[in-house]
Amino acid sequence: MRFRPRPAVPLTGSALLVNGRVQPEIGLELKRELASADHVDLLCAIVKWNGVRVLAEAIDEFLHRGGRLRVVTTTYIGATDRLALDRLAAMGAEIRVYGSSSPQAGAAGSDSAEGRACPADGFVAGDRLVPRTS
Repeated sequence: MRFRPRPAVPLTGSALLVNGRVQPEIGLELKRELASADHVDLLCAIVKWNGVRVLAEAIDEFLHRGGRLRVVTTTYIGATDRLALDRLAAMGAEIRVYGSSSPQAGAAGSDSAEGRACPADGFVAGDRLVPRTS
């Protein structure tokens, strides 16, 4: 039996990963964590398309083997990429986005406008975007 490589930073340790020359690569570390996890709760102020694109294969494999991915992010300075959230939602992630005035959150997997929250102009419901009505 061959085990997957473990992350360089153990769960009992902590490190600030900044992609320095002699430090673990953050992308590789996240891929290794996804390969060994059964659920992931990601709290991230900003979600960018490039980050999702780099991790898409690892996230997809994680979700296809029954993993659960919950993402909490913000609309802080408008930097979160809607395309990134759309891609995560299409893969099966549960997403909540908090805006500048009030949180917008709902039940994952719903087919109504009360589905996973998306930036201030809509919600992710199932695999489609539903515009806000108020």
